[in-house]
Amino acid sequence: MARITIPRRIVPKKLLRNVEVSLANAGMPFSGLEWISIWLIISTVLFGLVALIFNIFIGLAAFIVGLAAMVMIPTMRADKRKAMIEDSLPDALHHMAVAVRTGLVLESVIQEISEAEYGPLSEEFARITLEIRKGRPLKEALLAFAKRTR
Repeated sequence: MARITIPRRIVPKKLLRNVEVSLANAGMPFSGLEWISIWLIISTVLFGLVALIFNIFIGLAAFIVGLAAMVMIPTMRADKRKAMIEDSLPDALHHMAVAVRTGLVLESVIQEISEAEYGPLSEEFARITLEIRKGRPLKEALLAFAKRTR
C-alpha cells in the first residue's frame, strides 16, 4: 500500500514530535507525518461534505473537530493501553518473581513475559527483548519502555 504524507517542512517540529510520542504511547503503527496527513485529508473531506450540505461555517467547525480528533484518538488509546498495562502488571510481576526464583536471568525472564498473555505488557516486553538482541543495553531498553508507557 502506498503511503501518502505531507512534506516534513510544512509541519511544525514540536507538533510532529508530540504526535509521534502520542502514537508511540498508544502503540499505533503510524509515523507522525502519516497520522497528520491522514487527519488533514479526513478533516478536509469532512469540511467539504458538511459545507456542501449545510454551510461553510458548520463545515469549518467540522474541520476543527476533525483536527481535534487527530490529537484525541492517540491520547485516548494511550490512556487505555496504559490502564491495560497497569492491570496486568501485578500478575506479570508475580510471574517474574517465580521465574527469577527458578534461576532465570533477567533477560530470559523478560523474554518469558513477552511470550505470556499479558496484552500490551507482553508486547512491550517483546519490544524490550528485540532491542536487547539488537545490542541496546538492558538499562536503556527498560528506560525507553518506561518513557513509552508513562
